[in-house]
Amino acid sequence: MMSFTLCAATSSGNPHNNHYPNHHHITDQADLQLVARLDHVAATYTGDQRSSASFVSSDCVVMDIDNDHADNPTDGTITFTFRDGSSRQRLIGKLRSHYSAVELSNLR
Repeated sequence: MMSFTLCAATSSGNPHNNHYPNHHHITDQADLQLVARLDHVAATYTGDQRSSASFVSSDCVVMDIDNDHADNPTDGTITFTFRDGSSRQRLIGKLRSHYSAVELSNLR
């Protein structure tokens, strides 16, 4: 698994939360499962307060990939097309309408 950063809240299910003070370096499935139980974001923000004005950075791309239209819904590939016209196809695999993170440096 690639490594990336998720910032987590101290709770889950609060639709009004915008505070993500706990920064986690995800390196394996166990890390991801632990953090995914909490409300989380795949970006860092000034003062750990999520808003478009306080965005600092992100080291991954997070997508909600719905592949329920595929012949085999447990397999999936995604094609990234870049501004220069080049493209790269990556096997994401075993998708069931969930979030997948792709490390930016692995796309080129």
